[in-house]
Amino acid sequence: MYDLSDALGTSPITKVYSLGSSYVPPPVYAGGLRHHSAGPLASAMYADGSAEAMAIDQVTSFRAGMLFCETEGILPAPEAAHAVAGMMDVVSRHPRQEPPLVVLVNISGHGLLDLSAYSRFAAGEIEPVTADDASLSKSLSALEEFNRRIAEPAEAM
Repeated sequence: MYDLSDALGTSPITKVYSLGSSYVPPPVYAGGLRHHSAGPLASAMYADGSAEAMAIDQVTSFRAGMLFCETEGILPAPEAAHAVAGMMDVVSRHPRQEPPLVVLVNISGHGLLDLSAYSRFAAGEIEPVTADDASLSKSLSALEEFNRRIAEPAEAM
């Protein structure tokens, strides 16, 4: 579908996988992931089968970030910890008798600014967050209406 990159409607229209520009994701510690759509490049890669998508909740993400820190000595930012969790999932499903996988993970930020969040996770204070079905449904309906409007030919002036 086509959507705007911002909620104000000032950005160009792009072809992306989106929940709708009016959707406000629930608060999570990985603030950089609180966006209503995948970027155009990631969307194109998913559409042509070059990339897969998976859902990673914030508890799984923090758990993966802590394990990565314990084994590699690098504390990833919560956003990057989602990628680490995804990599761990892919590797854990790979048959041991097969040749080893080569997996590339982009650790795009360190977790030093997120130490308090990791501390809260270690104390058991971080809970999984789920999307509100009503607001998600409303936003997806608005996105479908937006796509219908832009697909209609402009009326003669």
